[in-house]
Amino acid sequence: NYFIFLMNEMELWQLARVYDLTFSSSSYGSHSTIFAGEYKNPTQQHLLELAKVFGIKKPKAIIDQVKQAVCNWARTASLCNVSPESVKVIKKTIEDLLKE
Repeated sequence: NYFIFLMNEMELWQLARVYDLTFSSSSYGSHSTIFAGEYKNPTQQHLLELAKVFGIKKPKAIIDQVKQAVCNWARTASLCNVSPESVKVIKKTIEDLLKE
């Protein structure tokens, strides 16, 4: 995983916007990235904690926008020739996350 930081006009480092997110599953059910100390089951609360640390404005609105974007996962995946098994696994993960 890569994290990008940018220096702003005040010469302060800031976390750059997300430019590349991919689904990753491991044999132990862990994520590659740790979110506010949580790697097994990161929740929206973990993301909100990180947003506070990095001074992200309106993090809940951003999270809601991402949720809306991933709601069309199965259709988008089929258009991109993602294997049916991968579609099923990722779709279930997305549905579980949206329940939070």
